[in-house]
Amino acid sequence: MNKVKYCCDNIVIGNQVRIGCYSVIGEIGFGFERDEDGFKTPLKRRQHDFGVFLGDGVELGANCVIEQGRWRDTYVGEGTKTASFVHIGHNARIGKDCIICSNTVVGGSANIGDRVFIGLGVMIRDGITIGSDVTIAMGSIVVKDVPNGATVMGNPAKQKNIIHSIKIKKRIEQVNNFPRIMSKVDHIIEQRAIKLP
Repeated sequence: MNKVKYCCDNIVIGNQVRIGCYSVIGEIGFGFERDEDGFKTPLKRRQHDFGVFLGDGVELGANCVIEQGRWRDTYVGEGTKTASFVHIGHNARIGKDCIICSNTVVGGSANIGDRVFIGLGVMIRDGITIGSDVTIAMGSIVVKDVPNGATVMGNPAKQKNIIHSIKIKKRIEQVNNFPRIMSKVDHIIEQRAIKLP
């Protein structure tokens, strides 16, 4: 028995969508009334009048939560797959064919491009933009925009310079080959050495 809770009327679910047990779709977003001095007290939730859109072929693991949008639909693009225990905040936009691993939190109003891989336990700040073809390493805390094609990791997440990594790998190979190279140099010196009487 698949116990999924639908919390609002504005939910659009595409074809061949799979939603795991105990997931919650359309929960009211975690946003509260504010003024120039900060949060109004007593705390009162902001009105959330938009819904949730799940594109064709989306798969959500068990115990996922997708919040209802406040100023636009929360959107999960065609073919995107999530593991269990993924939270997608209100107004978030996730592109096509993304992979989102367990225990990931996507903050409200975040924008994620197409074909993004998000590793285990990643936290994505609200309101930032992540380009397409991005890889976010396990446990990363993403607090700034990420350009197309980047690989980021760490806390805070920083772009990994792949070219720099290749140069380091080549240096390590050179160091590992140093004894062999020195052996060849010794051999050449011995062959060309002038023998003194």
